[in-house]
Amino acid sequence: MSNIKTSKRPQGRNAYAIAMVGLFFILSGFMNIKASQVPAKVSAYELIVDGETWFVLENVAQIAKALEDFSSSMTPAFNENTRVVDVSYKQHIEIVPVEVERTKLNIIDNLYLKLRHQKASEQIYTVKEGDNVWKIAKQVGLSVSEIERMNPSMNLDHIWPNDEIVITGSSYYLDVLVTLETSQDEVIYHDTIAKQDGSLLVNTRKTIKEGVDGVKQVDYRIQYVNGYEKEINILNETVVLEPVSAEVLVGTKAVAVNTIGSASGTNFIVTTGRVSSDYGWRTHPITGKRSFHDGIDISNKEGTSILAYANGTVTKTAWTDSYGNYIVIDHGGGLETYYIHLSGFDVSVGDSVSGGQLIGRMGKTGSATGSHLQFEVRINGTPVNPWDYL
Repeated sequence: MSNIKTSKRPQGRNAYAIAMVGLFFILSGFMNIKASQVPAKVSAYELIVDGETWFVLENVAQIAKALEDFSSSMTPAFNENTRVVDVSYKQHIEIVPVEVERTKLNIIDNLYLKLRHQKASEQIYTVKEGDNVWKIAKQVGLSVSEIERMNPSMNLDHIWPNDEIVITGSSYYLDVLVTLETSQDEVIYHDTIAKQDGSLLVNTRKTIKEGVDGVKQVDYRIQYVNGYEKEINILNETVVLEPVSAEVLVGTKAVAVNTIGSASGTNFIVTTGRVSSDYGWRTHPITGKRSFHDGIDISNKEGTSILAYANGTVTKTAWTDSYGNYIVIDHGGGLETYYIHLSGFDVSVGDSVSGGQLIGRMGKTGSATGSHLQFEVRINGTPVNPWDYL
């Protein structure tokens, strides 16, 4: 007999167990290979504007710096009496932490490029012969006040052909809202106490006491959008130095001056209301730009009665784009009075009027942002201070 032993193949459960062990090792190796191929995720920050994801950046400080640099570029230059109250954005901005694959990260330069990109550039209107700010505003679909806010350094009462006026600011993907507060000293023009003297002609005046202007501190709040002035509001006014009234004798010979009311409070002889803009130089609180106002503005509701200053003859009931409806009365001796921005007339050219007679109604026609009377006094065609005649 032979001593050679013959091996037998495993049978039953042993064969199944060995097969499962082998499969486990095969699958483990495959899974390790796949795991090594999955990209690692990194911590990052998602910049979301009005619900839209702009960029995903790794460094949140870089995002904050880019936004700060952009808002600084949209903040207007201001004087030492001005402080920044608030800087914000019109759009809703979120910076949200996320976990992303490194390949999904953006670079900070792309954010800077998007912030600086202008969707629409600043538009300029070149003034033509015969233009005025009211006509331009109507033509471009803006209000006079909007044009004034976009051109704070210009005197829009005196524009000339070829002057350039900003009518639309630059448009960006983000709108920066900057609120400033400032204080400045302004003149309180003294009033004049007029005493009638029948021995003097109507255009003759005799000063018996000189007036002294006062000083007031005015606190303003001004909001800018992308560097353009949007609105300006007065927060507070404090009288620093009270004005001293002048006293004059006013001639009444040949004409009878309207003696109804007084040039104080809300009754101004020619109408009632409040003084919304005074005669003389006006200074913008931020730009320092000065412009001259030839009359005084008295504000009240549309339709308020306008009365003749004194006896005289109506020489004009006319319309211009700047004045709107206006009346001119000749009182003799070179004295004329102007009643501007009226809603309508109650007299006609050639009519003789008496002091205190109804001649028209207050309105906001022409270059006017609200209902008011612009009252002017002229001597031989030259504007003079109306307060010397009220």
